[in-house]
Amino acid sequence: MWSVSSEFFDINKKKIKKILSKKLRILLKAKSIKNILNIQSFPINLNLKTKYFRKNVLILGDGLHAVHPMAGQGFNLILRDIKKLNELMLKTLELGLLIKDSFILKDFYNARKPENNLFGLGINLTNIFFKNIKYFPSLKKAILNNIYKFDFIKKISQSVSDRGILF
Repeated sequence: MWSVSSEFFDINKKKIKKILSKKLRILLKAKSIKNILNIQSFPINLNLKTKYFRKNVLILGDGLHAVHPMAGQGFNLILRDIKKLNELMLKTLELGLLIKDSFILKDFYNARKPENNLFGLGINLTNIFFKNIKYFPSLKKAILNNIYKFDFIKKISQSVSDRGILF
C-alpha cells in the first residue's frame, strides 16, 4: 500500500508505474522491478457510521468503519466485530430466544461503537500526523526516534493492536 494525495495521483496518473518502480528500487535496493500490474487507487476518508443496523440488517467491515489501511487495523476491527457478534448470537441462542426477536443488533452497537470510534479516530489522527511532515518535522522526528525506548509504550501499543481496547 502506498498512500499519496489525490492531487499527486491525478498529476502523475500516466507515469505512476514508473514512479512506483523507482521508489521500490530505492526501498528494496534492487536493480530492477520486473512487473507492476493492476495499480488501483481509492480515496481514503474516515467514515464512522452513527447507525450500525436498520430493519434487522447489520453493516460490517468497511461499510461500518472505513479507516486508513495503516497497519491493517481496519481488518483487526472487523475481526473483533465478528467475535462480538458471535458471542451475542450464542448467548441469545443459549437463552432459547429467536435471533430476529432479540436485541442483538442494539447490543452489538453498544458494545462495539466506542472501540470502533476510538480506533477510527486514532488511526485518522496518526495518518494526519505522518502525512503533514512539513509542519512539525523536528517534533515528529524526536517522538519517533524515542518512543520505542519505553517498553511500556511498546507493550500497550502491541496489546491494543492485537486485542483492542478492553472495556
